[in-house]
Amino acid sequence: MNSPLFTALLMLCGLGAVIFTTKAAGRREVLPALALAFAIGASGIPPDALPDARWIGSIAAAVAAMEMFRPNARWIAPLCGGALAGLLGLLLQAQGLPFPIGVLLAVAVPSAAAYFSLGRTGFAPEALRQEAMLATLALGLAVAVIPGVTSGWQSALALNRDEANSSNQIIANWVFVLSAASVALGGLYSLLRRR
Repeated sequence: MNSPLFTALLMLCGLGAVIFTTKAAGRREVLPALALAFAIGASGIPPDALPDARWIGSIAAAVAAMEMFRPNARWIAPLCGGALAGLLGLLLQAQGLPFPIGVLLAVAVPSAAAYFSLGRTGFAPEALRQEAMLATLALGLAVAVIPGVTSGWQSALALNRDEANSSNQIIANWVFVLSAASVALGGLYSLLRRR
């Protein structure tokens, strides 16, 4: 379970759980939604039967985008934060951590972040929250895209196995796409910083 997709999914669940629960901190009316989503996320699903990473990444990216551009949605961030925290516990179990310890860590980290963001004004200022939301958006999109990219990469390598220079062309195209995505995300970041 040490694939790049699994690592990116683990990072997405950790970052998303922290940023979405921090965004919902201080609103007592969303605590039941947060707890329910966590219970559903950590319901004891076997690690090999987890939802598709494309869905998890797409939903996390959509919620991050919604929170960046329409921050008044009351229930979306806590529901997604609780579900990502529950999935984090399951992913930690898949890494070999006992289930109770994984669930305890999955609860403790977002809870501590929410608690400290309420008690200390300098702990998570709004600019830092917006940047973390942008990172969650980018990581969610990466998790949603990684399965398709790796499948396409493997297919291209299998089809071009006989040609000696085919892998060099594939790597050149991959570098171009990665560079274009970095420039696009940098432009989005600069537009959001000006708001």
